[in-house]
Amino acid sequence: MSKAFADLARYQGSSPAFFSALKSAYNCRGAIVQLTYGNYPQFVNPLGAYQVYNAYKAFGVVSAYHFYMGNPVAEANYFLKHVKQYGLDKSTLLAVDVEDGSLSGNITAQTNQFLDVLYNAGYHNLAVYSMKYWFDTKINIKNLHHNPKIWVASLGVEPKMKYDAWQYTWTGHADGSDVDLSIDKTGHFTSTEKAKQPTYWHKGSFFEAKSMLGLYSDIRLKGKRNPRFAPKSRFYAEVVKDGKVTRLKTHLGYVSANTAFSHRIK
Repeated sequence: MSKAFADLARYQGSSPAFFSALKSAYNCRGAIVQLTYGNYPQFVNPLGAYQVYNAYKAFGVVSAYHFYMGNPVAEANYFLKHVKQYGLDKSTLLAVDVEDGSLSGNITAQTNQFLDVLYNAGYHNLAVYSMKYWFDTKINIKNLHHNPKIWVASLGVEPKMKYDAWQYTWTGHADGSDVDLSIDKTGHFTSTEKAKQPTYWHKGSFFEAKSMLGLYSDIRLKGKRNPRFAPKSRFYAEVVKDGKVTRLKTHLGYVSANTAFSHRIK
């Protein structure tokens, strides 16, 4: 059954009364909070911590998102800093809002760079937000990394595309605040997801990186090297163990043997 959730930024409320009003007026079952905007300190949501805390108290679940302005790696790391600061664990749904009119270039590739940073930091519950027109023309859903949930804005008209959440109105109102509302079609935005226990390769000799894969000079992955395996890079490696630690040893150094980061070809 589809459930409603609210999209919150600095312009919305943060008090327990606000969240009670969302529940009573719209039967909201969750909220997603904008934490950061670009990598500009002056645009960090000043209510973010209160909204995250009180949304979680009200709904038992909260998500977070970032408004993207064109610098994918720097912005993803800036967003992650605040995600961790607010105590959001790695099961939390994290979204990137890709819609600003100033954006140019290959938007799909930029979105993937942003998603890669989050994924490589261990946050695998990811989503991409944009207008239906952008998903039709600027963001190639089939080429997005890590199978993110799709959150689409289409005011008043249900989009004829596969999606996980639909932002259907910008005219909600609760406890003195205007608020955007969305329908969660697949349950990812209004329910908690348990973090998956990591699994590691125990055999194999030829692998392909799923995303940017860091290289290290030692098996404990302490000494980071400048070379990295880019997404879809293929490499030969030996599965090696040091106590309970499992790694892939390549001709350039050690990489993680976590199955989330690579495909085994043979």
